[in-house]
Amino acid sequence: RTQLTRDELEAVLLEGFFPVVKGSERPRAPRRVGLTTLGLPYASDAAITRHLAAFLGRPTLERPAGRSFVHPTAILFNGGVTRSPILRERIVDVIGRWCRADGGEAPRVLDGGHPDLAVSLGAAHYAQVLRGGGVRIRGGTARTYYVGVERAGLAVPGIAPRVDAVCVAPFGMEEGTERALDRPFGLYVGEPASFRFFCSSSRRGEEVGAIADPAELTELAPIETTLEGEADAMATVRLHARVTEVGQLELSAVEERSGRRWKLSFNVRVE
Repeated sequence: RTQLTRDELEAVLLEGFFPVVKGSERPRAPRRVGLTTLGLPYASDAAITRHLAAFLGRPTLERPAGRSFVHPTAILFNGGVTRSPILRERIVDVIGRWCRADGGEAPRVLDGGHPDLAVSLGAAHYAQVLRGGGVRIRGGTARTYYVGVERAGLAVPGIAPRVDAVCVAPFGMEEGTERALDRPFGLYVGEPASFRFFCSSSRRGEEVGAIADPAELTELAPIETTLEGEADAMATVRLHARVTEVGQLELSAVEERSGRRWKLSFNVRVE
């Protein structure tokens, strides 16, 4: 048992969780033990400011010319921990240092009301907006997404079947909207199968159903699964793509004859 003064406790919290670091620093990843108990994937580095630096410095984010990271213009605090003025001041100070050192200006702080109620108030307001009670700021997908479709043809020894990338979600497809492809496809069910997905941040004029060469795209992690159905059977389906409000791209295969639906989904907000 020990006693800590208020100053000592504040120093532990600030230097442990919100240390003053350079904008070029990244979360530290110490070597892990080979075995661990199962649980949530907690971050190995407790310094939140390093995680902020990594977030703002992601190479996939667009930034102004001459800037080494994205400069936020404003900060809106959210969550009960940010009720502490000491923590808020440290966050503003650290981000301001990064911006000024990079030739920019420190961000301003927005008045968010009650940080500990921000999520619940935002959810309630969003529900009201969906019912037509306000203005909704819409966002769209930052990339064009494709699904791999194997071409039907004779098997040739030593040559893998050709795969086309078919556009299912064009760039800027808004959350809450759905697109359908106007041609049928064959879907294997009742046996293990691998579904390949691709994306592109440069092909912004692509239309739903357009075919692209997978070699010109970035391949995402495949989804390997067994879709429920009669073993070794093929269903004739139509593909429907929907971007949900939480950033999931849902690809549904709807059987033409029965209306039965199979669904695959992945997160389009993950970098």
